[in-house]
Amino acid sequence: MKREDDRVAVVCRKDRALLRAFSRRAVRHLERHRRLMRLLHPFLSVFMDANVRKETDKDRIIIEHGARLFGRGDAVDSVEALAVFEKTKVVDRAFLRRIKGLSLAVHVDYGAIEPVRVRRIELILKEIGHLFHAWEGEVSFEEAVQRTYTRSDFHQILATVLQLYNLETRIICRSARMPAVPPPVVRRASETLFRLLEEVADLVADAAVQQTFREVVRPCPNRI
Repeated sequence: MKREDDRVAVVCRKDRALLRAFSRRAVRHLERHRRLMRLLHPFLSVFMDANVRKETDKDRIIIEHGARLFGRGDAVDSVEALAVFEKTKVVDRAFLRRIKGLSLAVHVDYGAIEPVRVRRIELILKEIGHLFHAWEGEVSFEEAVQRTYTRSDFHQILATVLQLYNLETRIICRSARMPAVPPPVVRRASETLFRLLEEVADLVADAAVQQTFREVVRPCPNRI
């Protein structure tokens, strides 16, 4: 069987690449909206970089926990998801420190964020179990994915993970306060940003599926 820490490292690299591609594509889409870019430009690059790091750090916590559950043969449940949720709060604090000093203030509203983040945590934990079940010996990540999912299933999972990421970003952006910018303007900008990110999520998921299934390794059996 492929070593657990090797598989974790590979999945974390794939996750980081997915989120970076998402961020880059989102910025390119934003550049088409000049008014929104004028509003966001003073802090956009730092904020997006910090947000991607926040998500990759959170996802590493989730992926490592999922690997441990798989190794022990334990089921994924709401108790496990909530335990991981609590662990991810340290990442939020690091994120707030990174954006400190920008002409932007945000508040992490856990009452609003918890159901969205917990749903994402549960999804990733479950899919780590499904993926690791097929990932043995010298099997590559791509072959393990193809053994586990159809193209459509894999696209749906990636798109859902990114959409939940978008929802959490939307909640954070709604709390944003900017000097000399009226709150209603900030809220409208956050809604425009959310719609753009929703469009980008599907495009990035599609590109990742194309990359992973570029070479069909073997037919996909029934899903676990």
